[in-house]
Amino acid sequence: MNSKPIIANHEPYKETVVFNPVAKHWYLDTHSSDFKLKRYPTKHGEVDSDSLTQKMEATLFFSINIEHFTSYDVLFLRDNLGRIAVFTMVSTDSEFGSFYRSDHKGFCYKNAHLYIDTRGYHQMMGAKHYLTTEDLSGKWSLICIYKPQDYVPGAYNEFTARVLIAKNFSSEKGVLDHFKDVLKVCDLRNTERFTFIDVCNPPDNL
Repeated sequence: MNSKPIIANHEPYKETVVFNPVAKHWYLDTHSSDFKLKRYPTKHGEVDSDSLTQKMEATLFFSINIEHFTSYDVLFLRDNLGRIAVFTMVSTDSEFGSFYRSDHKGFCYKNAHLYIDTRGYHQMMGAKHYLTTEDLSGKWSLICIYKPQDYVPGAYNEFTARVLIAKNFSSEKGVLDHFKDVLKVCDLRNTERFTFIDVCNPPDNL
């Protein structure tokens, strides 16, 4: 039973994303026109946003709020070939907009499932949630997503962290069993603790 309703949106709309060939990330800047970022924060230092010329229109089809209260912090976008990318929040100015990035694979997934820890959802700072992804070759991975609590002044910080836990499994069951039986963390299929969301087919009540 959820102690708090999950905050999510699955009304599709178009967004323009830009590619950084050095970091191999796609970026999304949702700031309003008056607040668009002139320089993008990256692990390789700040980048002049005007210097990134490779752009593409993609469909934002699912957004979820795992820690922030005025903006969605994990986004799922699809390109015109139906390939999925996962964007997480790097920085935010709340109602004025936020800045997001993909992982290195970018638009290379065909399925993505969320496992939301309902015990910690919007109650426990830094609560860990989980994401399984199936890439275009049919391999499944497991990723932990959470808001880091260790902010380093003057350094590169991201609002939402993602940590790869396991990869290259031939099935989702295989990677979930590995997490439970080999790593001995927990069973993400425990519906008393985790809420399952198929981001491509989310329930109507979200």
